[in-house]
Amino acid sequence: MDASKRKTNRSLNTEMSVPIQMIQKMLDKVGKENPMLQKLSFEFVIGSLFPDAYDNIMKKINDSYFEGYKAAKEEIKNGD
Repeated sequence: MDASKRKTNRSLNTEMSVPIQMIQKMLDKVGKENPMLQKLSFEFVIGSLFPDAYDNIMKKINDSYFEGYKAAKEEIKNGD
């Protein structure tokens, strides 16, 4: 295996990984609570498995939205 592939494989074992057992536990719990459920949303999966990452993503989205709102409000105020 060349060095670039080793580096890529190592990077997969960072803090953004979860044990497969954690995923199975989540699926078992969801299946018991909602046996008719056939789909899980992306937001649910990310929020369940990576709550800090999900919170950071949502904060960035909200901050960007608010900054856009402020910029548009300023443009209207200045007549741009």
